[in-house]
Amino acid sequence: NKKRKKAQQQQQQRQRQRRGAKVFRGVSSNSNSTGFSHLTLGPSRLFEKTPMSPSDSLDEIALQIPRVRVEYYVNENTFKERLQLYFIKNQRSSLRIRIANLLFKLLTCILYIFRVVSDLDPTFATCYGCKVSNKTEFLDSAKLTEEEFQENPIINWDAILWVNRSTELWAVQLVLALVSLTEALLIAYLGYKGNIWQQILSFHFILELVTTIPFTITILWPPFRNLFIPVFLNCWLAKRSLENMFNDLHRAMQKSQSALSQQLTILSATLLCLVFTSVCGIQHFQRAGHRHLNLFQSTYYVVVTFSTVGYGDFVPDIWPSQLYMVIMICVALIVLPTQFEQLAFTWMERQKLGGSYSSHRA
Repeated sequence: NKKRKKAQQQQQQRQRQRRGAKVFRGVSSNSNSTGFSHLTLGPSRLFEKTPMSPSDSLDEIALQIPRVRVEYYVNENTFKERLQLYFIKNQRSSLRIRIANLLFKLLTCILYIFRVVSDLDPTFATCYGCKVSNKTEFLDSAKLTEEEFQENPIINWDAILWVNRSTELWAVQLVLALVSLTEALLIAYLGYKGNIWQQILSFHFILELVTTIPFTITILWPPFRNLFIPVFLNCWLAKRSLENMFNDLHRAMQKSQSALSQQLTILSATLLCLVFTSVCGIQHFQRAGHRHLNLFQSTYYVVVTFSTVGYGDFVPDIWPSQLYMVIMICVALIVLPTQFEQLAFTWMERQKLGGSYSSHRA
């Protein structure tokens, strides 16, 4: 009985081996050009099935299932392309980044105003941790009348080069500068299309470097913490972010805002940038002169000058202030006519298309 039982087991094992060999007789193994190894069933053996018995194991049953070729595809987007998708191509994410950038630029301008208001005595301005030099000459010149000072003007260059900046204010401005610099370098890298000089020499990229790199230098050289940095120029970067935000808003919301209202908004932003830049510049340069101006007096002087009224009650008394106002007037004569021309062109195009519908005219 034992011999008969052993012979039956050997016979069943040989039958299972013959069934497995019959299944794989039509199977060929090859590899494609991409390096994927796969198995392909022969045409005559594709639908061939062998009878299964209750004694077959799961492994033996799995061997009888026809095998097919499976290929796995990975995302071919590089890290740069994914960043471009998030920062540039995706309308909603790009819009959120523009809004955050606009808020950062406005915050830097507000912090600059706070620094100007808190800096009450520019005569003794010096580098961080340095001793104040002898200021007797400037203190004596402050006692002179305006006519006497104009005969022999004395410029306090330390008041132009250095400011009084608290440590807390420096830390906040440093963080904002690092964030803005990182974003500017990232956008320049993502927008690179073969011409690196076009990215580097662009007006807004240079403004980013001028307003951010000096703050990073103060980390390595602490005496530069009181260095004057023209942070108020961020208003022009905020204006650019506003223009880009309009474009992203139109793409994301699928709505077309009135082109005339958009041009009016851009014109108003340009006027504000011109006035704010002139006010901050003349206020800073007059720190080194005979008559120190606060922000309100500087605003009054700039508005009177740009409106060609010219009362003459406030005048710059040193040549750096005078040169700065000449430059700003030239900039205004170049920028404003361009903005008015775009506004007039938009209005004319709107009139050609019939204008906008109004219930009062209807």
